[in-house]
Amino acid sequence: MEGLKALLEGAQPLFEAKMQKAVELEDRTNFPTGPPSITKPSFERYGEWLIEKGRYEEAREQFDKALVRMPNRSKSLKGKLAALKALNQLDEAEEVQNELEAIYAQADDDVKMFLKE
Repeated sequence: MEGLKALLEGAQPLFEAKMQKAVELEDRTNFPTGPPSITKPSFERYGEWLIEKGRYEEAREQFDKALVRMPNRSKSLKGKLAALKALNQLDEAEEVQNELEAIYAQADDDVKMFLKE
């Protein structure tokens, strides 16, 4: 929450420091066994911010960490895909795109549009 408050106030360095601490703390917790108890994992939120800042390799690392904890999470895969495309790592980006398409193919028709958001 402190990190998001800093972001809303435009305090980018404070936001980054808070996110680094959040991912460090989250990394020490047990792996989730079901849906995440938080709306967005810290690794994912930090990765999105790093993409916004053009720090694509660091972003990719955060999405990789998120995917270790929650394999096949669409939002983390989409973030990793964006980072890979920005890094021009197109072969690996294609693999991630294929993973996403395989996930979407298994979804019920009425939720496919929701998943692609």
